[in-house]
Amino acid sequence: MDPFPPTTQQQAVIAHRSGNLLVFAGPGTGKTETLARRFAALVAEGVAPNRILVLTFSRRSADEMRDRVLLRLRQSTGSGLAVSELFVKTFHSFCGRLLDGGDARVRSRALLTPVKERLIWRRIMRSGLLVLSSFDAGVTESSQFATDCLNVIAHLKGQGVTAQRLTDLARGDVRLADIAQIFTLMEAERARGELRDYRDLVNEAVVALGDERSAAVRWLRDAGFLHVLVDEFQDSDVMQLHLLEAMRAVMTPVPLFCFVGDVNQSIYRFRGASPGNVAAARVAFACQTLPLRDNRRSAQAVLDVANADASLDRGSLTTAADPEKRGSVRLARPHTTDDEVRAIRDAVVEKVVAGTPPRGIAVLLRQTRPYQELISSALALAGVPVAALPAAGFHEDVCVDAVLTALRLLATKEDERLWRRLLANPIVGFRQIDVRLAFDAGRRAGMTDPRAMLRSNPPGGLRPISDLLTAWKHCGDAYLKATPFELVQTIIYELDLLRPVREGDPVSGFDPNASPLRLDALLAAAQDYSEGTGAPVSAHHGSRPDVVEFIARLDETVGLLADATQPPPGGTDGVRVMSIHAAKGLEFDFVVIPRLIDGILPADERPNRLLTTRSIRTLTGAGISVFLGGDEARREEHSLWYVALTRSRKDVLATAARVDDEGVDLELSPFASAIAHTAGEAREHIEQDASLHGQARSHTNDRAAAAPPRAIRLPMDTLSPTGVSAFIDCPRRFFYSRVLRLPADDDDATRYGQTLHQVLRRFHEIETDFEHVGHADDAAARYAARLREIVAEETAATSADGEGTPLARFEREDLGRRLEQYAGRLAAEATSEPFSVLACECDVVSPFGRVALHGKVDRIDRLAQGGLVVRDYKSGRWHGDLVTVLRRAFERVDGGDSIFGDPPTGLNLQTILYIPGVERAFADRVRRLDYLYFRGKDTKNSALRVDSTMVAAAGEGDARSLSPAEVGRVERDIAARIVAMCSQGEMSAFPTAHDERQCRFCSFTRICPGPGAVA
Repeated sequence: MDPFPPTTQQQAVIAHRSGNLLVFAGPGTGKTETLARRFAALVAEGVAPNRILVLTFSRRSADEMRDRVLLRLRQSTGSGLAVSELFVKTFHSFCGRLLDGGDARVRSRALLTPVKERLIWRRIMRSGLLVLSSFDAGVTESSQFATDCLNVIAHLKGQGVTAQRLTDLARGDVRLADIAQIFTLMEAERARGELRDYRDLVNEAVVALGDERSAAVRWLRDAGFLHVLVDEFQDSDVMQLHLLEAMRAVMTPVPLFCFVGDVNQSIYRFRGASPGNVAAARVAFACQTLPLRDNRRSAQAVLDVANADASLDRGSLTTAADPEKRGSVRLARPHTTDDEVRAIRDAVVEKVVAGTPPRGIAVLLRQTRPYQELISSALALAGVPVAALPAAGFHEDVCVDAVLTALRLLATKEDERLWRRLLANPIVGFRQIDVRLAFDAGRRAGMTDPRAMLRSNPPGGLRPISDLLTAWKHCGDAYLKATPFELVQTIIYELDLLRPVREGDPVSGFDPNASPLRLDALLAAAQDYSEGTGAPVSAHHGSRPDVVEFIARLDETVGLLADATQPPPGGTDGVRVMSIHAAKGLEFDFVVIPRLIDGILPADERPNRLLTTRSIRTLTGAGISVFLGGDEARREEHSLWYVALTRSRKDVLATAARVDDEGVDLELSPFASAIAHTAGEAREHIEQDASLHGQARSHTNDRAAAAPPRAIRLPMDTLSPTGVSAFIDCPRRFFYSRVLRLPADDDDATRYGQTLHQVLRRFHEIETDFEHVGHADDAAARYAARLREIVAEETAATSADGEGTPLARFEREDLGRRLEQYAGRLAAEATSEPFSVLACECDVVSPFGRVALHGKVDRIDRLAQGGLVVRDYKSGRWHGDLVTVLRRAFERVDGGDSIFGDPPTGLNLQTILYIPGVERAFADRVRRLDYLYFRGKDTKNSALRVDSTMVAAAGEGDARSLSPAEVGRVERDIAARIVAMCSQGEMSAFPTAHDERQCRFCSFTRICPGPGAVA
């Protein structure tokens, strides 16, 4: 008896024979099973299995479909299958077979991998054949420029646009002409190497089918396919539709086509998928339509939320086959992102304890970094297994990290930081404290050679250090003589990096399934370098140029290998923490969807950084779409939400933090409107905290009533702008840090800001002349390269010691991206308003009254036209322009209200308080104050934001300028007032901040009575 008999709707699809068919198949309706049963039914009717062609869009889907077809055929025939060739293939593998014609062994076909493509790109950029008119020469070494340009070319090829056609379209458009020139050279190099990417296979197959004499046409007619079944057709691109049309035109007899698709699940538009193909095929193939609406996967409670999105195509929506199946969709609003990670951990643990297997749970992310690592780490620490992603997680894999560290160490030889990182790697296996002590002792003894230090003070480990150093010598020999592929092989062998596989012992950071696959991917990339790099570069210490290039480009190469859209292998255990894209086609008992924040899910539209408005207009006029924009981008976000929800069989938990790391309120996603809001544990916990704060305030007030307050006198003859800001934000925190001098925590947020300031200080000690920068784009590229070098140096010590958390790694990358924006702005400003840097981290003294204000200015510049600019770097977000917020503060003071502990949001006075000291030190007038907010305004507007305020001279300026009287009021009514309150005994208590967001990064929350208290 069939345990899952076909539904009435499925049976209609299985039995349909009266013409071409388009099936609208929503999630959970069993489309794979339906196609497999249709295949088996056709065979039962006498159609030979090799006369049925099944096309899918991924190897995983093809494997699943093939297994299901074979199962149904065995069940229907009662015996094994003997078929010369079963045609269940991806589009690309079928096109390869088609191009081979009558002999599948006629030739081997080299695939253009992302690494090979980047090597070709670099060879072209260095060839001297390229003459770019609209781009600066400096961009040719930019990885981001390569990524953007190659993506455009890929989208063009997916629509059948050749380099020649783009050249024809580009007449008069220099930007398109430059891209067409690159496209032409890339195609020539690809053809010379006999390389093809997936799009080339389809495009060449379409061309071949247009030639009646081609081997492809002869083979297709000989194959005699009577039925063509196409799965997931919403993921097809324009050329794949053309391929099917070309096949129909040459096949005799014409087969019956059966398309299965769901435009609501179209989440690959960013790769060139054209969901409009579904409607186009319906017309072009005169398809009849049938629906699959009975959802055997999800509970109706889940589908009610998923189907509530008005933007979805109603024809593909589903209803639960079992209306009694229980399920839920909940929304939790933890306070911070840290709370959100903890809430997700607790929810998953609760499900596992209740009996849900870990592999039946998924955490699906729209934005994977750094939350994928943070959530995975939190789950692992709670004892919950997490399934590794072989196509991601390269940097977190200790096996891969050992190879990367060894390669970098071979290139630098004496870098002690890299030695420490390599030896303390869990697979290499030396005790970290022993390694550190060995190097410390060696330095005290005057040694400089790390190997001599290790021999003199051998650290404990899995093998003697002498054995390791002998193995390292073999690696050094390979570095001088071997290819990149042979070098990586040598490192793996000599360092015994596959020991965990051989011995079967668990090693932290090593996954027995994923780690070897990642090593294979790295070896394949090394092989690509061995077969050909760009133009020769100078050898380093006698090593091969391809090895030098391979090591220099390690970060770029690993980035090319990573693919967040790939799920873990089906057989592995553990919770799936992955992207929504990777979850396509999968299902789980419990699904968590974090970061349900407007700007994250749905994501903001990504700006086009490459094409000009004119170029886009030219392409659009020719019927060519390269970038998602407007309605298409929004529809993809709606589809991602729909796909994420409908992966669940029973329960969904969506989470959204209330504030970001800066304490800024986060806007809930519009998708959340369909969820019945429930408080959730995280919110209850916050309310409980608030209650405790209330109790603390009550106890404080009780004590205050019992004993008369005593005046607090804090004599001071100096103050700092930072101290002024601290008192304004929270007098209580000022009391803890500057009166009691309690130590503050050195948290990640503080380190981020410290690193930012240190990098910019070092950069501007080198780059001081911004009056003669030359071309802005060239200057920006030069500045960005220098900043990247400094960031790498400043963060190397932390990462080398293995102390970098997932969040820290993400923030280093984030800092690099924001400094690239800074480099662009710096070059643009230098072009429009030249200046020179006078000082960085400059100590200044501003006397007022009997108090001297001591401060450290981030940067002081002199404008070429005269006058000084005071600049202050902010690692946080912008909350309002200086003049507006300052005048709002004055209005409150004039109304009799205090701003201490309750200032207007965004009040920053440091630069104003620096003015007298800067003018005295540099004998010139301060004309402008700049705050540079490196994290922008909010999650939707996160680009670098500069708040510039002109400082007017007496009798000058306008409403947007800061007047001398206002500068005086800051000194008199705010800074001097703080001094008077502290030193003259006006205070009997230090009130706390009214706004709880001030508590986000406070180190004293354990001893503080809480927001709004007076104690």
